[in-house]
Amino acid sequence: MGISTGLLRFCSFEVDLEVRELRRNGRRVKLQDKPLQILIALLERPGRLVSREELHRRLWSEDTFVDFDHNLNNAVEKLRRALSDSAEQPKFIETLPKRGYRFIADVELCTTHDAPHVTEVAPQQKAVIGASTSPTPLPLSRPDQIDPPVLVTPGKSLKRRLGIRLAVVTSFLLALLFIATRFFGSPHIPVSSANSGDPEIKALVIGKNGALDPTAEGFKLHLNGQYETEAMRNPTKPGWDRLKIISNDGAYYYRALSAAEKQFALDHDWTMMCVCALEKGSLSTNIDFGPGLRRFDIELLREGDNYYVALTRAISPELVWEQKVEFAGVGDIDHPHTYELRYDHAAQTATLLIDGRQMASGYRGHTQFLEDRGLIFGSYNYANSNGVGVFRTVGFEAR
Repeated sequence: MGISTGLLRFCSFEVDLEVRELRRNGRRVKLQDKPLQILIALLERPGRLVSREELHRRLWSEDTFVDFDHNLNNAVEKLRRALSDSAEQPKFIETLPKRGYRFIADVELCTTHDAPHVTEVAPQQKAVIGASTSPTPLPLSRPDQIDPPVLVTPGKSLKRRLGIRLAVVTSFLLALLFIATRFFGSPHIPVSSANSGDPEIKALVIGKNGALDPTAEGFKLHLNGQYETEAMRNPTKPGWDRLKIISNDGAYYYRALSAAEKQFALDHDWTMMCVCALEKGSLSTNIDFGPGLRRFDIELLREGDNYYVALTRAISPELVWEQKVEFAGVGDIDHPHTYELRYDHAAQTATLLIDGRQMASGYRGHTQFLEDRGLIFGSYNYANSNGVGVFRTVGFEAR
């Protein structure tokens, strides 16, 4: 019988067995039921073979007639996409041809134990062999850094009564907050996350890191035509650190700003950056503040055998570049360079830097196709070539 409660953690992922949900760095990853069942079956027996026949019995009842091989292969492929994994170079799921699958990363089972009083929230207990390291989001400045995994052994988890405990603790904390406000004035609440719409935002940071699925990091996908994505390994360091986006027209991910975030960014200096490279066509990283405001673009272009970095003046009826800098490093897929726009709020202009070196200045953005999409990145058809772009890190920061 499988484990029914607790959290199964590996790398930056965790599976909540009670609510049957996959999360990455605390954010829910969309995953259908069959791929999730496969993942749980593999996590229950890390390092051991789970046969195709066993998965067949687990996923489909005996009286269900399906094309088992096709449906299982399809479900495993969906699972790998959710984990940014690959069959050729697996970091999580290893295929044993004609036999089944094996989970090859270290797994940690977290359980909770009943506390003696309902006024206390039960602390998490971890069954660990060796040292413990909790997974954390990759920092914007080092997207290829991955926390070491933890080797653990599964055990039974006791029944939890967190609902009532959490309610009691929450009431207690609210009472403390009221007392502090009553006698000491309003507390200072610093906000440093881009996910908050709090009007007291002190810093705004939005990031897309490594080969993670952008939708698991709060981005949405916009499509024109067809596209595909591919997770890529770092050729010089271990780990999957880049995401390739291929489009026959245009495919981009975007993360809109809340009203408070937008106002904060408009009132401060900001930096938009991309550690990226271009194979063909074009790619861009943009910040779009919406109608009545402006949009700022960094475009990487390939024209024949030449590569350029361009700042957009107009998109329609034809592309017009404010400035266009030839830079061969645009095509360096194995070692993507860093491109930045640094906006000076006082001057209301942006400066382009490549690997920290100033290459253009005085850029004021443009006012076309303002859709209030916030931070945008993607690949596009250009010069009669499909867009093939590689992104290691994309970021927007205002302070």
